[in-house]
Amino acid sequence: MKLSNWARQNNITYRTAWEHFRTGKIPNAYKLESGTIIVPDENITIKPEYVVTYARVSGQRRSKRKTEQIIKDLCCGEENQEEKK
Repeated sequence: MKLSNWARQNNITYRTAWEHFRTGKIPNAYKLESGTIIVPDENITIKPEYVVTYARVSGQRRSKRKTEQIIKDLCCGEENQEEKK
């Protein structure tokens, strides 16, 4: 968030907030090339990065080997493409 918004949330003037930034009292705050001062939001939670895949093969025509190949392609598509070449 911008420094002005951070100052409002913390019930201080912009000038006081700027002094806090200048003296390094605001952790992880940084200045953009445009001059805007950004203060990272403390309430943002970092979401874990993972993917869940649900695969289902319908019909009885597909053999076990074909089903395993489809699942393998979904799981590690790029790795399998290199092996086939």
